[in-house]
Amino acid sequence: MENVLTNAKVNTFDKENTFSPKYVGLMCALFFALIVGRSLNNTFFLAFAAVSLAVFVLSSTKHCIPMLLFLLPFSTLLKSNLNAISLFTVLFFIVVVKLVFSHLKIEVGVLLCIALFIVYNLLLSGLGQLTTMVTMASGVLMLYYLRSEDIDANSSITAFSFGICLSSVVALFKESLPIVDAFVDDTTLRLNGTDFVSRFSGLQGNPNYYTIDIILALSAIIVMMYNRKHRPINTVFLVLLPVFGLMSLSKSFLITLVLLIACWFVLSIRQGVGGMTRFVFIAVVGMAIAYYMAYDSINASLLRFMGDDTSSLEQVTTGRSDIWMDYVEALLGDFKMLFCGNGLNTVLETAGKGAHNTYLESLFSLGIFGSTILLSAIGFAIGKISLKNAVWVPFILLLVRMFAIGILTYDNLWFYLLILVLLSKESIEIQAESPLRV
Repeated sequence: MENVLTNAKVNTFDKENTFSPKYVGLMCALFFALIVGRSLNNTFFLAFAAVSLAVFVLSSTKHCIPMLLFLLPFSTLLKSNLNAISLFTVLFFIVVVKLVFSHLKIEVGVLLCIALFIVYNLLLSGLGQLTTMVTMASGVLMLYYLRSEDIDANSSITAFSFGICLSSVVALFKESLPIVDAFVDDTTLRLNGTDFVSRFSGLQGNPNYYTIDIILALSAIIVMMYNRKHRPINTVFLVLLPVFGLMSLSKSFLITLVLLIACWFVLSIRQGVGGMTRFVFIAVVGMAIAYYMAYDSINASLLRFMGDDTSSLEQVTTGRSDIWMDYVEALLGDFKMLFCGNGLNTVLETAGKGAHNTYLESLFSLGIFGSTILLSAIGFAIGKISLKNAVWVPFILLLVRMFAIGILTYDNLWFYLLILVLLSKESIEIQAESPLRV
């Protein structure tokens, strides 16, 4: 009897420490139901807060990561009021604290870079940007500790894609949901100098931030598909996500979507007849659904491109080139700023707005010294990374999108890097099994 009881305890413990997609799916369904309730009544926010905090405290980190990715597109809505901190940030900190206490070890290089980064920014910005510094340091710690965690990449990417789709559906009905309408701003675009059209941006309120989520999710799905690790539902996401992206009327999204399709086409050729058949089938179905669901958006995008003066870089980049030049001139004209930076979340007064370029934003905010410290911290945290087995696709697309958007202090950046780390770990495992595969 004693042996039976002991074995039962061991088996229960093992069961708690194995990954369960059904558990993640059930919790995500519960979260979504509470979020829909919260969209109708503020009372549900307290219910969501109580349930989510309990779930994240009690669940293992291998379950928390997919759930975090699912909730990421809803983060704007997970606040008690417009000026409050998002509950998503609290859940993120809980996961990082759990990771730290479950390992209690850290490499000297990572710890030194984090300490240098915080001290450097305290000297540069004072305590005014402490929350941003802590968030960025937490992002580095998350990446570092996830190297030794067995996180299911497929479930994580599926959860992220599902979260984007469901949050987009909620946003489509925001006029009927007063709380959502209050939290999410409408974005419009002027066409032909007189006509205004709406730009869809999910729950983000910014089409460019919204579509970078979509591009990372799509490219990650294609990587999993290329490595034959995807689930059937991912095919649905491959069709739906581009439609939501097209509704944003984002030029940078269209450019990266074309690049993504080109990369997918090349990967499909490598997979032979089966890969090409799947590519053609999904592409045809996707175009048909896009035509039906986003006809007006596609038409507006075409008019937007046709209305551009291709000889004017300012028009082609929607004003970004002038902003970039202002930042470049300011950096080259002040070597102290170039090497030491101006502080996190600061903007150039003469430009009056952010750099709209992560590389320039990093140089302006942190300088060469601070940017080097941050890159070193990320490099030490990630460790060995493999871009083989199509992992280079999301990596390159992220770098491309960063040319037209500033995401240095954007919390989602750490989850984009998280996705790359998960895909890289999958690639390393595949490479170990098939060394000749590229």
